[in-house]
Amino acid sequence: MHLLMIMLAMMMTTPLIARIATEGTQLLRTHMADARRMSVTALANEIDRYRRRYNAYPASLTALVTTPGFEHARAHITIPGLNYAMAGPFSDGTWQYTRAAVAGIDVRRTDAAIFFTGNTCGSGSFSTARDWCGASDVATWYKSELRNFYIGYMNNGRTQLDTTLNKFIGTWNTNGKFPAGSLSVGGHASLASLVGYAGNAANCSGMFNFSGIPLGCEDLYTPWGAPVVYNYIAGGQIGIPDTNYIALLAVTPNVYAGGGFQPIAAEMHY
Repeated sequence: MHLLMIMLAMMMTTPLIARIATEGTQLLRTHMADARRMSVTALANEIDRYRRRYNAYPASLTALVTTPGFEHARAHITIPGLNYAMAGPFSDGTWQYTRAAVAGIDVRRTDAAIFFTGNTCGSGSFSTARDWCGASDVATWYKSELRNFYIGYMNNGRTQLDTTLNKFIGTWNTNGKFPAGSLSVGGHASLASLVGYAGNAANCSGMFNFSGIPLGCEDLYTPWGAPVVYNYIAGGQIGIPDTNYIALLAVTPNVYAGGGFQPIAAEMHY
C-alpha cells in the first residue's frame, strides 16, 4: 500500500499539484468570505439591538459582547478581517448624530485604516464626513446612523403621549375637569413625582394612581426613559372656554445641531 501511494505521488505532475493547491486556496478564500458576510450580518443585528436598548452605539465590539445580553456575539468578532468603527457627533445642519459601522474586510486587498479612510459616496473619512459609504468591492459592511431613526423616535414618543392624554380626557368626560393633584394653576411636575414614584424608568414596574387615573410606567416615562411632565395650565370652570387646559411634555433622544434634545408635547383644552 505504501509503495502504491509513493508511485501515485510520483505520477502526479507539477501542474496537477499546482492546480490542487490553487483550488484549495480558492476554497479557503470562499469560506473566509462567507464567514465574514455571516458575521457582519449577525453583528449588524446586534448593533441595532444595542441601539434600540441604549439609544447609542457600543464603543467597540469588545464593549458590545461584554454587555449583558450580548455575550453570544463573541464568536463573530474573532473572524479575521472583522473591524468596527464608531464616530461622532456629526452635524447635518439640523441634527447631531453618531454613526457606527462593522466591516468584513478582504485583508488581501486592503486594511481597516484604508477602508475607513475611503468614501464612495462623498468626501472625507468615516470619522469626518457628513455622509460616508464603504467600498463594497473589498469588504462586506453595514453602517448605522442615529439620525435615520429620529423620525421614528419622534412618532413613537408622540403616540405614547397621546395614549396617556386619552386617559386624562376620559377623566374630564366624567368629572368635567382635569386633575390638579398637588399642582396649582400654571404648575408642572413629572407624572412620576405626582404619583409618588421615586425610582427611575429602568426599575419601574406596576401601576400607579393619579387622582383616579391609572398610570403605568409607559405613561410616566418615554420609551427612552425620559420623564413625562404634566403641565396644569388652567384649572377650570365648567362652561368657560379654555379654562381646562393641560399638556404632557417630554424630550426625545433627537439632538439638534445647535445642541439640546427635541421636545414633544400633547395638549388638550376645553
